[in-house]
Amino acid sequence: MIYLKNQTLFSTSLQSASLGEVFLVSLISIVNSIREFMTTDTSTLYAVFGMIIFSEILIFFGFAWAYFHVRWGNVAMDTPLNLVPFFYITGTLNVASSIISFIIYKNTSGEFSDSEKLLSVATLIAIAFLSYQGDEYTFIQCGLNHNWFVTTFLIITGLHSMHVCVGIVLILLSIYYHDNDGSNRSEDFNIGTYWHFVELVWVFLTFLLFLMWFKNTGTI
Repeated sequence: MIYLKNQTLFSTSLQSASLGEVFLVSLISIVNSIREFMTTDTSTLYAVFGMIIFSEILIFFGFAWAYFHVRWGNVAMDTPLNLVPFFYITGTLNVASSIISFIIYKNTSGEFSDSEKLLSVATLIAIAFLSYQGDEYTFIQCGLNHNWFVTTFLIITGLHSMHVCVGIVLILLSIYYHDNDGSNRSEDFNIGTYWHFVELVWVFLTFLLFLMWFKNTGTI
């Protein structure tokens, strides 16, 4: 394996940094959890939500670090850039996130008339995102164990697609709340925050998997 033969010193440095990061993050998480649970119930609730978001960030960061860890140790080769799937997938997700932001703005202004329609449109756009992602998986025509790039690509984008599915469920729950209880500023704000997180992760994955890949790739 080229990575092990030619990049031994570099891989050892990455392994040491990874171990240090794991211990440091674990220590910070334990200390922060103890501190939050010793305060009020409200702080405990925010601590739970905060740790969920923090764990999601660590999950994506861990897979991204694994991608860099493998990619930097492989032989460079030129690959043509294809931005068409990138524009389709990223555009649909950005539109859905923009609609959610517009709903939050209208709710803040006291306008709730079109919230259900806009949420329904956002749901359809999110489903379109999953459809584009499924088409991309089909066009790859490779299995999970084909090579290191396909493996990391399918795992990372598949994990992101699962979060999009969770976002769709949250939107449907928000539609249900609007049908029964009227305005829900807090629920819509939380959903908007979640969608912005999903969008931010996708922007990072776009740079990682689409824009960086064509310049310097490798084979094992």
